[in-house]
Amino acid sequence: MGIKVEKRHLWLILLILAVIVAALLLFNLRAKLLAILRPFFIAFLVAYILNPAVNKLQLKMPRIVAIMLVYILILILILLFVSFLLPKIISEIMGLIDILPGYIQQFQDTASKMQYAMDGAGIPQSIKEALLSIGDDMEETIKDIAHNMGRSVIGILSVSVSLIIVPIIAFYFLKDADYFKNASVQLIPIRARENVLRIARDTNRVLNRFIRGQLLIAAIVGLLSSIGLTIVGVDYGIIFGLLLGLFDVIPYFGPVIGSIPALIFALMESRTIFFLALLVIVIVQQMESSIITPKIIGDSVGLHPVYVILFLLIGGSFFGIMGMLLAVPTALILRILFSHIIDAITGSIIK
Repeated sequence: MGIKVEKRHLWLILLILAVIVAALLLFNLRAKLLAILRPFFIAFLVAYILNPAVNKLQLKMPRIVAIMLVYILILILILLFVSFLLPKIISEIMGLIDILPGYIQQFQDTASKMQYAMDGAGIPQSIKEALLSIGDDMEETIKDIAHNMGRSVIGILSVSVSLIIVPIIAFYFLKDADYFKNASVQLIPIRARENVLRIARDTNRVLNRFIRGQLLIAAIVGLLSSIGLTIVGVDYGIIFGLLLGLFDVIPYFGPVIGSIPALIFALMESRTIFFLALLVIVIVQQMESSIITPKIIGDSVGLHPVYVILFLLIGGSFFGIMGMLLAVPTALILRILFSHIIDAITGSIIK
């Protein structure tokens, strides 16, 4: 007895199988796809950040001229950075790589002395293991820093192509912003278009302010930290200050992660420098939370700290540092989306 399958059901089965096969292929090729799409994603982010400035300049000049003017200003800033700061940063990175083996050996010697002292003092084994594990963790942290720094220096050549491609793609995103916007709108079904565009406008307003504000805050924190750490005598203070600025884009956890390398190296120099470095970091973070962030971003985020921490933990668990970077923007988008859904449900109930 045969099983009769209607033609439309057969096509549906074939379509489902095709989707499954395509999904498996995409999953297996995800690394290559990400490598291909990464420059486009970065270019879109650059264009998204620069677009408000271009729009303001466009009120007084043609859009293409406005884009070129913004690019020229950015190029001037890059040239100033390369001329004055980059040689110092490269010198500090190379110096760090040279001295790291000595610091690792110093950690090993300190751990051996601690073990000998604790054996003579009759300290319980569990406490000894806990204390020694701290030294092991610090040693591994230093090794990771050395490995990543070396890999970053070597990787400069590999990203040079992206440094050329990204500005070009971003230029076309900026130049043809209206075209891409209209093309995206046409993909939305007419019945849902008004609601989707309203959500998109709210999301754009909040995200644009948050992303640009967060980048400006990170730059200020990096500058203040570099100056402060250098003044109190921390070797390679510029590098550690820039790290603090980079990690500052991650709320709550970022400043803690970014401060670890600076405090480890400060402790290896002297206790006085360690406490001075800690004082600098605390002062800068207090300035950021009480003065800088309220002035630049204000209450535009509107997320409770519990939700922020939850999304940071989820993002970090699944996608690492990149997940933590995208955690707050994702939470903002979901907040706006759920807010509109609740408003729609409430409105339909009232009607």
